[in-house]
Amino acid sequence: MLFSLNCWSQSFLEEFEEKISNSKDYSLEVLELFPEGKLDYKATEEIRTVRKQFEHLIENMLWLSSSYLSKEQKEIEGSSLKKMNKQQIKDELSIAFDYVLKITKAFNESHLNEKVDFFAGEKSKRKMFVLINDHITHHRAQLLIYLRLNNIKPPSYRGW
Repeated sequence: MLFSLNCWSQSFLEEFEEKISNSKDYSLEVLELFPEGKLDYKATEEIRTVRKQFEHLIENMLWLSSSYLSKEQKEIEGSSLKKMNKQQIKDELSIAFDYVLKITKAFNESHLNEKVDFFAGEKSKRKMFVLINDHITHHRAQLLIYLRLNNIKPPSYRGW
């Protein structure tokens, strides 16, 4: 009897949902390790502070998912975390990740190859999902270095 191994595989969106859920947990764990007094830390003058890194992550997740993956246009305000304490930043970060998860769960897999106009040229919606993940990973990696520079051991890596 022949059978397909595809019956055990996840779809792209199922894989992305799993990845972004784990990324949320990992990112929140990274934030939790920063002492409240280190939220305005930056290693050199020309780079973002810890707070600004998280602000950038939040705004980018909301912007990419609402602008390119959803019919719902989310108004992105400058979510300035400047006066927020760590718990408030965690809440905002959770909201952003949950929004991406909501978009992912509502997204129809048949639309992944549709093209969108992006500043870097025309891209598929699939690539926009990949970009969201890549962008989170990029900035979280910078935050891991910030932890090390403050003699704080980062959480163990998790891929999926």
